[in-house]
Amino acid sequence: MRLILDQDSVETTVEILADPRVQATLNDYVSQQEMMISIEQAIKEIHEAVNDMRSAKSQIEYYQSMLEESAVAPEIIELGGDIIAQIEAWEGALIQPDQKTFQDVINFHNQLNAQWMNLKDYVDSADPILTAGAKERFNDLEGQWILFQQTKNQIINEEMEQFNQMYKALDLPMIMIPNR
Repeated sequence: MRLILDQDSVETTVEILADPRVQATLNDYVSQQEMMISIEQAIKEIHEAVNDMRSAKSQIEYYQSMLEESAVAPEIIELGGDIIAQIEAWEGALIQPDQKTFQDVINFHNQLNAQWMNLKDYVDSADPILTAGAKERFNDLEGQWILFQQTKNQIINEEMEQFNQMYKALDLPMIMIPNR
């Protein structure tokens, strides 16, 4: 351990011991940390996926606005609207975008990311022994996240790909001047 204050520092060797009141093995602590890492990774993946899909949604909205003004391709505008609706439904099941303050949990239900965070808080305790319930909940949430990942991939690989192909087939310019 190193203590630094201004220009001075002091170092010493320390040994971190488990709480003697907790009857747990080293494997219990390792299992707890592995589950914590897995939970944190799932939460990170969910938030990154939501950000990626929000980016795609913004791009589609941009192209829709440009195409609506020129009334060139109503079918691609309709497809874009369908994709946006799918993204919003997908996102709304993963996170609760309507929660802005700590009081909003009363009015808006928590979604998958909050359930992961709740499990993380439960597992992150002084007692490292993972309960059967925690393990079961982890598996439930992991299964749900896998389904959401599959939905995301389907939106990207099918609907967005169809949108891109339609856009290319219409031979529309990438940059359009509105109202011209």
